[in-house]
Amino acid sequence: RVESAKEIVRLRGDLNSLKRRGTITDGSRLQLDAQLADEQGFARGLDEVMVDLRRQVCRDARVVAATTHQVLLRSLEGLPFDVVVIDEGSMVPTSLAALVAGSCKGHVIVAGDFRQLPPVAISDTANVHRWLRRSPFESCGVDTSVRTDAAVPGLVALVEQHRMREKISDAVSSAFYPESPLRTAEGVRARGA
Repeated sequence: RVESAKEIVRLRGDLNSLKRRGTITDGSRLQLDAQLADEQGFARGLDEVMVDLRRQVCRDARVVAATTHQVLLRSLEGLPFDVVVIDEGSMVPTSLAALVAGSCKGHVIVAGDFRQLPPVAISDTANVHRWLRRSPFESCGVDTSVRTDAAVPGLVALVEQHRMREKISDAVSSAFYPESPLRTAEGVRARGA
């Protein structure tokens, strides 16, 4: 496919070069147009084969890793998954999470920290706020429920962290997670200060 793309670029360049110089004849233009059309048809055929191959690989795979947007592309479109895990859920618009969840025939898990950055959208209309700037956590009321100590069915909170040194973890925990302080794992504490 890469070689075909290079050939398409070359043919377009030849055609444009002849046009700029004013030396193109009807015969040479028709010949280049035909070669370009043939190469583009060949490239489209290769693209179709690649999509079919990707779909087959994904159908046969035990685990498929993809972004939320990739699930909507032709190579994954309509393929059923037993479990869907949406990571960094605070960054995913609820509407996109719902579309991705629709590809699942079993459980959907939305993972992430609802206090991190929300989905990014450029427009500032009411519909954009409703459909593109709200994460699944906001739409399900997770943030409000946690702030008010209400039970959240299916919510599992991180209680032990394995990344930061204890003093940093304590500062982050007291500033952002006062209702559910993080404990530092023994292995992190053993690394020393």
